[in-house]
Amino acid sequence: MTRILVVDDEVDIVDSLERQFRKKYRVYKATSGIDALKILQKEKISIIISDQRMPEMSGVQLLERAQKLQPESIRMLLTGYTDIESVIAAINKGQIYRYITKPWDPTDLDVTVQKALETFELRNELKDKNLKLEAMLEELKSLDVAKTNFMLLIGHELKTPLTTVSSFVELLKEEKLSEDIQK
Repeated sequence: MTRILVVDDEVDIVDSLERQFRKKYRVYKATSGIDALKILQKEKISIIISDQRMPEMSGVQLLERAQKLQPESIRMLLTGYTDIESVIAAINKGQIYRYITKPWDPTDLDVTVQKALETFELRNELKDKNLKLEAMLEELKSLDVAKTNFMLLIGHELKTPLTTVSSFVELLKEEKLSEDIQK
C-alpha cells in the first residue's frame, strides 16, 4: 500500500489530511520536522506533504533532509503563506513536486497526490528497467569477451592446419609432376 507522510505543527491539519487520504493510502502523521525524520528513517514513504512554517525546522529544511534520506519520494510543500522566497527555496533545495496553498481544495489535492503517485511509480519503474539494462549490458560484455576468446582460439586452431597445407601445396608446385599427380 502507498505510504504518505503528512507533516504540520497544527494537529487539526494533520488529522484533516489523514481523513482525506486514509481510505486510499497508509497515512503517517508528524507534528514536527524531527518526528517526520524519525518516520522517514523507519518507513519507506512514497509522498511527503509538509507545512512550510513550523517551529524548529521549516518545511523546506525538512524536505531537503528528506531528499537525502529518501530521494525517490515525492515531496510537496503546504503553506498558508505565499512567500515566494520559500517557494524558490523549496524547489531548489527540497526539490518539491508541487506547492499547495492553505486552505486547499480537496479535489485538487486528491488529483495532485494521484499524479504524484503516478510520477513516483514511473520513476521506480524507470529505475528498475535501468538496473535490468545495466545487468544485460554486463552480460553482453561478458559474452563479447567469450566470443573474442573463441575467435582467437578458432583462428589459431584453423591457422596451423592451413599453414601446413599451404606449405605442402607450395612444395608441390616446385616439383615437376605428371598431370595425374598434379590433379
